[in-house]
Amino acid sequence: MPLLKLWNSIRGRSTKGQTTDQGTATEPQATAKAKPSNRRLGIFGGGPHAGLCKQVKSVRVNAVLEISVGDGSRALAVLETIKKTNKDVRYVAIDQFEMAGGPITLKQFHQALRSRGFRAQLFPETMERGLSRVAHTIGSVDLVLIGAPREAWQTPQILTLLSRVTHQDSLVLFRDEEDTWKKFATQFSQRRAA
Repeated sequence: MPLLKLWNSIRGRSTKGQTTDQGTATEPQATAKAKPSNRRLGIFGGGPHAGLCKQVKSVRVNAVLEISVGDGSRALAVLETIKKTNKDVRYVAIDQFEMAGGPITLKQFHQALRSRGFRAQLFPETMERGLSRVAHTIGSVDLVLIGAPREAWQTPQILTLLSRVTHQDSLVLFRDEEDTWKKFATQFSQRRAA
């Protein structure tokens, strides 16, 4: 298969009317379904949430808590990754959605999750109040994703509430200023192990 034809088939483009190295026209191909523009192919990565998905790929997760969901694409990417190892993952989110001028409404986010087969428990309220409700209704979770700015959640009240919804083996990841995901070195697990 000529390289141009292979490249175009990967990119999902038709080669109708293009010529090969030998100067002959190629036959029309069925075009593949176009991929979203935010996805990349092969060695170039797997989209805007590839780094985060790589971090959670090897972690055994039964319950996920996401604080500040953004446009909702991060939740879908992470849940698709976790679904490969655990079909029955529980997803919980805390966000004020359209009430705080978010990019996605509560209804849109819920519909996006349901369309992919995920069930979610959503708390459309402030971080402090939402964490308190999660602690009382859900208990502890295995993975916490914090998409909120650092100054919004690194307060004594929020850190105390985070300690109530995490356990010794919980993984807490936060988005830093460079838009990369870092592990939060929690004192929660150290305090409980002592």
